[in-house]
Amino acid sequence: MEFMLITVVPEIALEVEAAGVSRIFVDMETMGKPQRQANANTPIYSHSFEDVSSLKKTLKKAEVMLRINPLHSGTQEEIDRAIDAGADCIMFPYFTSENEVQEFIRLVDSRVRTNILFETSQAVGRANQIFRVGGFDEVHFGLNDLRLTLGLDFLFESVAGGLIDWLCSLAQSAGVSYGFGGVGRVGKEMLSAELILKEHIRLGSERVILSRVFHGEAKNLGELREYVDLKEEVEKVREVIRLAKDRSPDEIESDSLEFQAAVRKIAQMISEKARGERKVGNL
Repeated sequence: MEFMLITVVPEIALEVEAAGVSRIFVDMETMGKPQRQANANTPIYSHSFEDVSSLKKTLKKAEVMLRINPLHSGTQEEIDRAIDAGADCIMFPYFTSENEVQEFIRLVDSRVRTNILFETSQAVGRANQIFRVGGFDEVHFGLNDLRLTLGLDFLFESVAGGLIDWLCSLAQSAGVSYGFGGVGRVGKEMLSAELILKEHIRLGSERVILSRVFHGEAKNLGELREYVDLKEEVEKVREVIRLAKDRSPDEIESDSLEFQAAVRKIAQMISEKARGERKVGNL
């Protein structure tokens, strides 16, 4: 499985690469994001084309993927500048139709790899048409915005409820490599990384984003090494994946049911907390 991690600090990116992460993720998506993710506790970055250039000069073998903005009048310029800066792959976010995907593919014109980010209810509703159109190299199913557009309480509900199963099956049928969501450090999260990774293996996922808890938003190499032994943490993830691949069918089903139960419990906690806050606000 391929790991992706967001950072634009060259010395940290080198450490990340040495730990076995094969793709550095640069994020320039800002259009509409602060509004739709205002209360989602997700970081909004202000990365640049210069960050891409700097990383490409520093890294030895890891790829650089750049997430641009949703389709707008400046998309052609963003794509051209991303390619000029050395991006190996461009991620296209927040599309709602096959027409937007077709336009993105046309603008890239086979110059670099393309990754389309399914994260709207409209895109999900039109998934069959989008996969029939094709032309893209990779797909990632984004759980944060998908939770918001579907009105769910917890981002992993789309996995537990079977929606991501269906989307993965479409990607498989289309022969497109795919991944979904992100994962935290083993043994550190409310929803265990072990259960999440086991679902990735069950669904045939080929890539996952390592969340910011892997670097703690460190600003330099010293801060990173003080915060975490990154190579050790990535190796823990690899070990979980290795063991997950050796499960029997009964174990796979049991683990998936455990994942679903854990997600339902967390979603219920979030829902009850939100209801309580609304009651207090109405007093």
